[in-house]
Amino acid sequence: MDAPHFEERAPHEAGFARLYEGEILPLYRSSREQARTKAGKARLQSRVVLGLGVVVAGLLVLVHPFEGDTPRWLVPVIVAVVFAIIAGVIVQQAKASFNRRIKAQVAPVLARHLEVAEFIAKPSHGYLDLHGLHSLQILPRFSDIRIEDGMAGRWREVGYRLAEVTLRRRRHRTKDDNGPRYERVFKGLVLEVETPVDMPWTIFEAGPRGMLGGFKKALLAARGLRPVDYGLGDTAPFRVYSEAPERAQDLVPPLFLDTLVEIASDQGAQARRIEAGFQGRTFHLCLRRSEDFLELNAYDTDPQAFAQSCRAALADMALPRRVIDLLIDGPARG
Repeated sequence: MDAPHFEERAPHEAGFARLYEGEILPLYRSSREQARTKAGKARLQSRVVLGLGVVVAGLLVLVHPFEGDTPRWLVPVIVAVVFAIIAGVIVQQAKASFNRRIKAQVAPVLARHLEVAEFIAKPSHGYLDLHGLHSLQILPRFSDIRIEDGMAGRWREVGYRLAEVTLRRRRHRTKDDNGPRYERVFKGLVLEVETPVDMPWTIFEAGPRGMLGGFKKALLAARGLRPVDYGLGDTAPFRVYSEAPERAQDLVPPLFLDTLVEIASDQGAQARRIEAGFQGRTFHLCLRRSEDFLELNAYDTDPQAFAQSCRAALADMALPRRVIDLLIDGPARG
């Protein structure tokens, strides 16, 4: 059954129905045979793996080559679970690789609709100044970078650059480690937005108060950052620190703190999921999120579900627009 007319609901969707029905929907339709073939092959491979797991587990039950107090059922169950995980990975990898190919064709259409000047699926590590963000006390220390879906452009005469970033920090090895071990310290979006005037180094902290907050305040003071007092006390959603507190207070009004809260809320997140700051002519916004950015599912979906997937991807790509609108206009007042 064909998809209904794409219903344009949000301002950034205006005019998208024509592109969707003229370019994206035909691409989806032409990919159905390939999707069915790939899905069938993945299901067959996963069933073979599952069958092999059942055979191996059954043999272990019959032979039971383990001594001691190990229950007869324990190892066969573990083996069966491992084979089931492998079978699931086969199916998920087939889905992911297919969706990546569709996304590579659809994303440029979304970018063209939103007048995004540049879209790069796999940008270089230098696409954003991530090490600079660590030096500015906005991002935590890291040793490994993964960066995807870079995009840049202008909206309302304001330039921006955004990418999805995953940062990991290498942990100290122990004698039991067979190789390097990493812990993830950040996963989310990193956005750079131009500012009309030079800004002093200023950061926004939504972390713990109490003893940990006092320790962080001392660390920031050692870097030359002092508190900006808005007279809001503990009711302020962020604590603000700047190398020039008086100038920062003039340039960044209390309403801006509400704007950051609104940005977090717009992404279904808490204020503490935001790390942000100014320096020079750039506003840096790091927004932690668990879900992947700009994902499309054309593998095993019907036309209606695919249309909703495109709607969600378009909303992701329009994020810089919404952030810039909030920075210029401020939060909506009821």
